[in-house]
Amino acid sequence: MKKRFVNLPDNINLEFKKLHSLQDGWLDGEGKAPDRKGLEWFETMMEDYYPEDLPLPYIYPTGEGNLQLEWDMENLDVSLEVDLSTHEGELHILNFTTEKTTEVIYQLNDADEWHALIERLKELQEAVDAK
Repeated sequence: MKKRFVNLPDNINLEFKKLHSLQDGWLDGEGKAPDRKGLEWFETMMEDYYPEDLPLPYIYPTGEGNLQLEWDMENLDVSLEVDLSTHEGELHILNFTTEKTTEVIYQLNDADEWHALIERLKELQEAVDAK
């Protein structure tokens, strides 16, 4: 597969390439491979909406054929579960200090929802950076 999205960093392009190569059964004989069209949609969304000034997430496949993104943010556990068929993203935030959990659902086909997600991630990163 050729590198399609030149504006995404090489490590993210490599992760998407690996995701595209997964086959059903990738997880110890189980695990559904992510839908190729869904992956292409999400790559496009990342290209269109993910800002260069925000730390990149780690991207993992889920056993159900979707994606999980995780950010390394000090005393926070921040992840986004992306459903590749419904294009819904569920943001999970766990503050290890306060033990407070927050969950927010975003419709990732909607530009305003993407902007809201990015703003939330920036707020979290700024709070971590301020410490």
